[in-house]
Amino acid sequence: MLTVLTPEEVKAVIVHLSGIYRLVVQVLYGSGLRLAEAHQLRVKDVDFAQRQLAIRHSKGMESRLTMLPETLVEPLQEHLPWVQRQHQQDLE
Repeated sequence: MLTVLTPEEVKAVIVHLSGIYRLVVQVLYGSGLRLAEAHQLRVKDVDFAQRQLAIRHSKGMESRLTMLPETLVEPLQEHLPWVQRQHQQDLE
């Protein structure tokens, strides 16, 4: 049996989250991604100018584009410096 949350129920869950967990759930909900797709997102997959996310090799090994909600542009841009620092540390 499939249970679907109402928009109000989703907002009630999101309000209790913070940090990266909140951002991931917002991307899942706002862009319609599957959990594995969100975890595989890379910086190169985010197109702020076109407000799109490139989902590569998703279910069925197909690629697709999906929308990037306006409300996620600023949070994702604020998250980028952390990602870049983490990448640099990994290279070192």
